[in-house]
Amino acid sequence: HGVRFSADWNPADRWRLSGGIEYRASDYRGTNRLMNGDGVYKEKSRDARRWRGWLEAEWSLSRQLRVQARVVTTDNDENFDRFTYDKDEASVSLLYLY
Repeated sequence: HGVRFSADWNPADRWRLSGGIEYRASDYRGTNRLMNGDGVYKEKSRDARRWRGWLEAEWSLSRQLRVQARVVTTDNDENFDRFTYDKDEASVSLLYLY
């Protein structure tokens, strides 16, 4: 189950800014038996909570050529350590539309 909020804004003719945040809760059915990060087996139902946020900017150089920059951060927390992680991503792309 999850919820997501996002917004777009065009502050100028050739600019588009967007961003958002989402939250996801996952409860898995049944019992899982997995080895945790400390080498000990755990046997229980797996559940997870994840937050993700992003910001994006796009600049149109022409009708067909755009530059896009994006930053995404993720925080995934689960009751089995092997599935818990934090991740940050950044990218810059040159888009050609045909």
